[in-house]
Amino acid sequence: MKKGIKLTTKIVLITLFPLVLISVIAVMMGTSGERNIAYQLVEENLENVAYSVDNIYNLYEDGDFSYQNGIFKKGTKDITDDYELLDQIKEQSDIEVTLFWGKQRVLTTITNDKGERVIGTTLDEDFVSDILDGKIKKHFAPTIQIADEDYCGFYTPLKLKNGDIAGMIFTGRAKADVQKEIAKGQIRMIASMTVILCIALIVLIFVVRQIIKALKHTIGRLDDVAEGKLDFEMHGKMLQRADEIGEMSQSIQGLIDEFKSIITDLSDSSQELEEFSNEFGQSFDTIAENISNINVAVDEIANGATSQAGETVEANDEITRMGEAIGHAVDDIELLNHNSDKMRDYSESAENTLQELVAISEQTSQAIDEVRTQTNLTNESAKAIQTATDMITNISAQTNMLSLNASIEAARAGENGKGFAVVADEIRNLSEQSKSSADEIMAIVSELIRNSNTSVTTMNQVSGRVQEQNEKLENTRAMFQSLNQEIASVSDGVNRIREIMEVLEGQKNTVTTSVEQLASIAEENAASTEETSASMTELKDIVKQCHEQTQRLIEISNELNKHTSHFQL
Repeated sequence: MKKGIKLTTKIVLITLFPLVLISVIAVMMGTSGERNIAYQLVEENLENVAYSVDNIYNLYEDGDFSYQNGIFKKGTKDITDDYELLDQIKEQSDIEVTLFWGKQRVLTTITNDKGERVIGTTLDEDFVSDILDGKIKKHFAPTIQIADEDYCGFYTPLKLKNGDIAGMIFTGRAKADVQKEIAKGQIRMIASMTVILCIALIVLIFVVRQIIKALKHTIGRLDDVAEGKLDFEMHGKMLQRADEIGEMSQSIQGLIDEFKSIITDLSDSSQELEEFSNEFGQSFDTIAENISNINVAVDEIANGATSQAGETVEANDEITRMGEAIGHAVDDIELLNHNSDKMRDYSESAENTLQELVAISEQTSQAIDEVRTQTNLTNESAKAIQTATDMITNISAQTNMLSLNASIEAARAGENGKGFAVVADEIRNLSEQSKSSADEIMAIVSELIRNSNTSVTTMNQVSGRVQEQNEKLENTRAMFQSLNQEIASVSDGVNRIREIMEVLEGQKNTVTTSVEQLASIAEENAASTEETSASMTELKDIVKQCHEQTQRLIEISNELNKHTSHFQL
């Protein structure tokens, strides 16, 4: 701690300096004033004595003053050597008295160093003529030398009965005596000022010590605040003071109260912050775990969507092959129809062309076998489509379930999971569309299988009839009419088969369109899952950052608790 002059000493010195300066100035001014006053008093005293001398001589003897041939008279009385009155005045007042006739001293109490009265000497000062001429009525000389000694002298005219001025009356005191009295007065003044200054210094030191004591108490309270001690109140006397120290004490008390409130609020806030941060950290851990689970689910959805897309492509290939088979069947049916027409044409000449009819019958039998084979293939293809559609339906159900779980987790995530909830809803919509399309495909395939079974039954009937025809050709030439009818029936059956195949062609086209839509949906599912995976990765990074910030909040809360625990409330 830097050492220096104490505040008490500083205040005393700062206050004492102007006091001493004022005292010195006051002494100087007082000395000058007292000197002036002293000279005024001396002048008044000398003036009074001079007037008294004039009055006494006027009462002493009637008549005017006169001076002739060295004889000085008052009226008829010779007063040339009569010093009794003047010496008595000097003895009583310690004032020298001189009577002038003109400028010459005729009576005086002043003596030289030999003890002789200075009679017959003259005064040649400038003011003498002014007094004798009546220009001035009186004159005071602070310093005038008489018989080698300085005097303070007062001169006034010596008048006759008629008012003429015959000389002067002088009253004076030795200047050394006047200066001694002035010096005594100055000493008394200096002593008084010194006593006053000492008393003021004592009072000042006492007051300053009281102020410093109060300041030390206040500073001590501030030191307690700096050390974290807030469990105290300012002294009542300090708070009741009406000066600046009282205001300072009140301000410090207000500061302490405000500090208490702030520290209490900070402590409560830090505890709440710590609890909130811990809960928030646990929430982020749960969110991170849920995000990991969602990522796994999204990966499974992506794999399912990819698998669904592949299987849809395979189903599309199968549908294409089925379409090709249907096309071949249509061609064969056209050929069968053509052959039936020829059979009908040839039936009119059946007797002559039996061999040709047998050949045609064999061709018909072969065509029927091919139709049966194609129909069976169509039936098998329809069943394969049905199996693929079942698989698509199962995948759609799984996708819907996963998207539902994702929506639930997104809802748990709150505001941060809104974006993922939208993606999950889109995936659920797509899965529902996939299921709907699969259901339509299932219905179409079921109809296709039912029609295919009908075709198989019909073909079996045709095959049986052709076989019966082949067996009876040789022996039943007479039954050609019946054969023509059978041929007509075959022709009708072929027409029905053509109609069925046309329906099957339309259904095949519908299935192809549905499968293509399903493939597009599968691709959209795959893209959506990729976007979802990217969003979840970004969300995971954000959650990680939030978790790190939460840990920082916990550290800040601990530091805040550490700092607030320093204060004693």
